[in-house]
Amino acid sequence: MEFLFPFSKRYFHHFFYLAAVSLVFILFPSNGFGQRYTWRKYETPHYVVLSELGENESRYVCSMIERIYKEYSKKFTFPRKPSGKFLLKVFSTNKEVKQYIQYRGGSSKWLGAYLRKRRELVVSFEQSRIGFRSLLFHEGFHQFLEYYLPNPPIWFNEGLAEYFGTAIPISREKFKFGVPILSHLRRLKGALSKGNSPFIGKVVTAGPQIFYHSGNEKLYYAKSWLLVHYLLKNTHLVNKIIQILLKKKGLNYYRLFGHAKNLENLLQNYLFELLDKSGENLYQEGQKAFQQRKWDQAMRLFTKALSKNSYHPYARHYRGLIHFQKKNYKASHYDFSKLIFWGYDWPPLFYYRALCNYHLGNSREALLDIKIAYSLDPKNPRIQKTLDFFLKKGKK
Repeated sequence: MEFLFPFSKRYFHHFFYLAAVSLVFILFPSNGFGQRYTWRKYETPHYVVLSELGENESRYVCSMIERIYKEYSKKFTFPRKPSGKFLLKVFSTNKEVKQYIQYRGGSSKWLGAYLRKRRELVVSFEQSRIGFRSLLFHEGFHQFLEYYLPNPPIWFNEGLAEYFGTAIPISREKFKFGVPILSHLRRLKGALSKGNSPFIGKVVTAGPQIFYHSGNEKLYYAKSWLLVHYLLKNTHLVNKIIQILLKKKGLNYYRLFGHAKNLENLLQNYLFELLDKSGENLYQEGQKAFQQRKWDQAMRLFTKALSKNSYHPYARHYRGLIHFQKKNYKASHYDFSKLIFWGYDWPPLFYYRALCNYHLGNSREALLDIKIAYSLDPKNPRIQKTLDFFLKKGKK
């Protein structure tokens, strides 16, 4: 008997205990820190969604991710459809998703990621609406593209994800793509003036270590986005690149783009073109006038900036402030409402729209807006004072 069972009974007790614990971890996965998640499970035509959120928020996420998938599918046609469903996990807090990502090898700074080894998209709901939507579009694109192209070039993968991440809703069913990313334009312009802009030949051939960990990752993202933006707006090369990659062939950049120096010069010119078309140059001039309290001049410059790019959020915000200062409450309300519809959750937007509503006689809407402003910035004394005032007015 001892030969057949050379281990003690105590060993078997430990074995079955460990087996039971392992089964619990398999059935009820934790974040690696002992925490269990309470998931609501939903299935859409293309996704399995595990959500920590309430019913309404979870349904919203399901609707949003399907709309996003629809946009991917409209832009790119692949020879086969996904055989299964993509996995999306939605966390209720930033802390939880950061721990989850860090435990699986990612950065503790990320609020969302596509975890390639696990083939799952994870994201925190505890952020602005535009931040959540942008993250879903960006990381969701990595998940979508990898199904068809498991190892795309990093610049191509990140450049396209950045392009999709700029999606702005123009209706409840449609999005606007290709809106210039102002932070990228500013960063590239600054790098160019300092002479430290990464050469495009280095960007398109960069591996993970250089692209993500060189200390210049923001510039690599920006330059990749600039190249993809140019290709989508002016050529048919993005689809050509996809077809080449589908055939599992390497990319010959000289055949695609010509000499790297010529492409670098072309992108520099395109950068200045976007700085003009985006309204950024006019916005910067308007900011100077605004700081000097030259309201009429600032108004003209912000309006000109918006005539070039109606989606410039800062030009619209400051124009709304000038309208308010001039007591043009209807026009001010319009500008702030646009930004709120697009998903910007800046407390001043709701604060000033509340005041506009109050002056326009919309007391119910005013109270709703000031409550939202307070929820976003509860320590702001001006918002608190205005909320108290509206509540007292409502009791009379």
